[in-house]
Amino acid sequence: MEYSQMKHSSEVQNMLLSGKTEFSDEITSQLLIEWKDDYVMRTKEIIGNESSNSDLFSWLTNHMNIWIAICSSTHQFYYVMIFAEKNNESTDRILIKDLVEVTNDIKFKLMKNKEDKLKYLIDKNLLQNIHPENIIFSSIDEGSSLFLYTRYWIDKEYRTATSSLAYNPINAINFNKLRIHADKYQFKEMITDIEDKQFSAELFECLAAYENEQFYVCAAGLGGVLEHLMFLTLEKNKMLDRNFPDNATYHDYVSYFGRAPINLDRRQKNFIKSIFMIRNSVSHFNSGFTGKENCQSLMSGIKNIYANYYSQDYNLETND
Repeated sequence: MEYSQMKHSSEVQNMLLSGKTEFSDEITSQLLIEWKDDYVMRTKEIIGNESSNSDLFSWLTNHMNIWIAICSSTHQFYYVMIFAEKNNESTDRILIKDLVEVTNDIKFKLMKNKEDKLKYLIDKNLLQNIHPENIIFSSIDEGSSLFLYTRYWIDKEYRTATSSLAYNPINAINFNKLRIHADKYQFKEMITDIEDKQFSAELFECLAAYENEQFYVCAAGLGGVLEHLMFLTLEKNKMLDRNFPDNATYHDYVSYFGRAPINLDRRQKNFIKSIFMIRNSVSHFNSGFTGKENCQSLMSGIKNIYANYYSQDYNLETND
């Protein structure tokens, strides 16, 4: 849908500019359809058919009340506030409120921040039956261009999603403020050396869980980090072949680590086995609480794999 086709948005815009505050059900229903179609079209351009990413865009996964509050302003035109509120119904609705007279307040008119203005409307109970906890923060906008409303909404949700998902772990972790002794485990050196975004993200999330005393989450995640590091070690040294299973187990990793050039001996195998036993006890037999000790043991195991195997240069020729 091109901007030129957003005719109902433009129509309502022009009616507001002419001083109108009442709209027919037909116009509001058409406006709702127009906005929803535009929202869906634009988000599908971003995520395609990846339904797993639908939760990044709120109107794809929730029914909404779209509020349009028409208020007083310091100039000749109305101030229009638009925002979305999740509802528990099976349909979307547009709710247009004429608040021109009740907002003829110099305090309201001089507010610069749209969030402050919305708070004023809610605190004064000017928006009945609203549930503030269900308001979509990224949808709050000043309706100066109604035909661009959904675009602005999506842009804010997209920026929020990309900034939270596409972080750089080495910069996101403040190693100087970690409760654990980061230097002891060589985490910063490890992340810089391995330079694998997925591995860094996994380790970062585990450390974040540890900092929040979510020790079960941390320990369960560290088991995956351990396996990932062993896989990267085999990959770095060109030790993977077509027989390496997709769902590798402890025995698979130890078997491949026992090959040249690593040549894992029995003592080293027993150490790795003990780490995997901790990993499996956390993942499969946890009683509801896992202490810091398990997390620290797994961190030690990860450091051991990194220092003794990944960081070594075996210079092995490529396997067939």
